[in-house]
Amino acid sequence: MPKDPRIFALRKQPAAVIAKSLGPGGQIVVAPSYGIPQPRMSELERGIVDRCSLEWLIQAIYRLGGTICITADAPEATRAWNLAHFSRRTLARRDA
Repeated sequence: MPKDPRIFALRKQPAAVIAKSLGPGGQIVVAPSYGIPQPRMSELERGIVDRCSLEWLIQAIYRLGGTICITADAPEATRAWNLAHFSRRTLARRDA
């Protein structure tokens, strides 16, 4: 499955919050005490989020005592499908 850049953008924000919370040099001393391995913390500080799921990042934020707010929005898919589906049927009847 191709990697979606929008997902990477969503991951980068909590990764930056984690890096800021632990501060410079926190990857060696502080991060392991919050369950974040040093190599992973190094990646987060550099903005590399390929191997971090949103769930893992959320759990790390919670372990640090932080909070997460997620907002989602989607159009009414059923209405769009009905319009597309029934307009094709109407066109097919006209052509017959």
